[in-house]
Amino acid sequence: MRGYALLLFLSAVLFFPAVAAAAGISVDAGLTPAQDRWILRTQVRYMSRGDKNSTEVQQLVFPVVLAYGVRSSVTIVARQVLIRRERTVLGNSSTKSGFGDTYVFAKIKAYRSNSPRLTFGVAPTLGIEFPTGQSGFSSNTWDLRAGLYASARTGTWSSDANVAYQWNDVVSDASATPGDELSIDAAVAYQFILDGVGLVTASPVLEMSYLKVWPVRNAGEEVPHTGESVLYLSPGAKLSTSWIIAEGLVRIPVHDDLAGNQLERNVQTLLGVRILF
Repeated sequence: MRGYALLLFLSAVLFFPAVAAAAGISVDAGLTPAQDRWILRTQVRYMSRGDKNSTEVQQLVFPVVLAYGVRSSVTIVARQVLIRRERTVLGNSSTKSGFGDTYVFAKIKAYRSNSPRLTFGVAPTLGIEFPTGQSGFSSNTWDLRAGLYASARTGTWSSDANVAYQWNDVVSDASATPGDELSIDAAVAYQFILDGVGLVTASPVLEMSYLKVWPVRNAGEEVPHTGESVLYLSPGAKLSTSWIIAEGLVRIPVHDDLAGNQLERNVQTLLGVRILF
């Protein structure tokens, strides 16, 4: 399965114009402000999972992301989420709300090439998720996440791609630990100029995302019938100006391989705003 995931990522990089500066919508690593500039990004994400036994979990997730350009080659990003969760079992519903864990990461420029026809860049990312969330919304583990992000832009075309691996419970202080995660994302967008000078643009976006979750570990042993992999195809659109970007996306699970009796993933939606200052 790991080989399949790597092949998927390489295919995304080859078939898309390489990862563009502002192509992706659902990828936080695409936030790259200039030195001493900020980007504030907020979204509302609707997610749901269900099975054939009248069990359904619906979530509204409100991530707030703040990115700062420390230098032209270094960006620091912090993300905090608020979650509203509704669980329905045999017609009986219960609702809870709370803050999730805090995630902070750095993105460092490794390579950048600029020419009249193509801008291309590659940057590694490294971050940690702190168990700051409220009960029921926190993994209660310290998680390390490393990735590689690439972007390319050619006039009206742009594309994004990244691959990341998350090691859950790196300090090994939890008896039951969520499985590690591998995520692979790619996006391509085409920019239409609406005002004649390029200050206002509209962009259709297409993303492809793969997520592999390894089995839960308990006392160092894998728990049977846990873990899954899912492949998403996600159409979306963005409206951009020099200081604000409005965006929307629909994430469609085209393949979901469950290792046990987990709830199946349903279609997700995303609406968001980015403010540049």
